[in-house]
Amino acid sequence: MVIINSNYEMATDELNEQVSKVNEIIKKYDENAILAGEGPLMKDLVEISDHDFNSVNTVSIGIIFLIMIMVLKSISLPVVLIIVIEFAIFINMGIPFYTNTTLPFIASIVIGTIQLGATIDYAILITTKYMTNRKNGIDKKASIDDALGSSIRLYNYIRIMLLRCNIRCWCLLKN
Repeated sequence: MVIINSNYEMATDELNEQVSKVNEIIKKYDENAILAGEGPLMKDLVEISDHDFNSVNTVSIGIIFLIMIMVLKSISLPVVLIIVIEFAIFINMGIPFYTNTTLPFIASIVIGTIQLGATIDYAILITTKYMTNRKNGIDKKASIDDALGSSIRLYNYIRIMLLRCNIRCWCLLKN
């Protein structure tokens, strides 16, 4: 058994490079050797989570795409909606990079998942309301105004509920 200490911060590129080099060295001496500790654990966790996130994200988009095809009875509309939503997620994930903010690796999984799930609901809600209005002979601008107007009431209700939940959590954590 060999004990090695490192001065690098957890989950940094420098530590990951050091873990890889140490792993290469110990494998030269013993093929069954195991490098253990917080550094190797974090490196493995990030790599496994990244693979899992990509798999879950791909399956989620596929299932949501199929649901949207069934609900909207169209192929092009779900494609457009998913592209717009994924672009919005891409922009939100890029903001920490441009603001020089470091996020924990799990944050991207949580942000992407919640945003995908929430925005799909709203996209279906607004789109179906718009399509219903258009089928009923209402012109484009009035259909958009009605779809957004009726949806904004729901959004405001949801915002109030989230705010109340956050205030309660804050009060509980404060005490």
